[in-house]
Amino acid sequence: MNIGQRIKVLLAYKDISQADLAKEFGVSRGAVNQWINGDKTIGYDTIYRFLNKFQDLNARWFILGTGDMLEKQEQSYQLPEEIDRLVAESLKKYGLEKPKLKDE
Repeated sequence: MNIGQRIKVLLAYKDISQADLAKEFGVSRGAVNQWINGDKTIGYDTIYRFLNKFQDLNARWFILGTGDMLEKQEQSYQLPEEIDRLVAESLKKYGLEKPKLKDE
């Protein structure tokens, strides 16, 4: 699979039309079509735009065609917020106040 085919796959996956991508990148729809068909090479600035727009895009896959299309996202847990909520509930339950920290 060449980079043009990978662009086509990416756009289909993200449900983005060639016209929408062209508008966002400030290029003609024909230019996007040429990238996809392999009629026009893709420069560093265009690769940068793709990687900047699609933050979850795996650069190795996009440029070289190896690995998964998307970066594996580490699960983001809201642990500090969850702990704060549980502490607040416990303090309220027992009629206690949150202790003041030096920085507060």
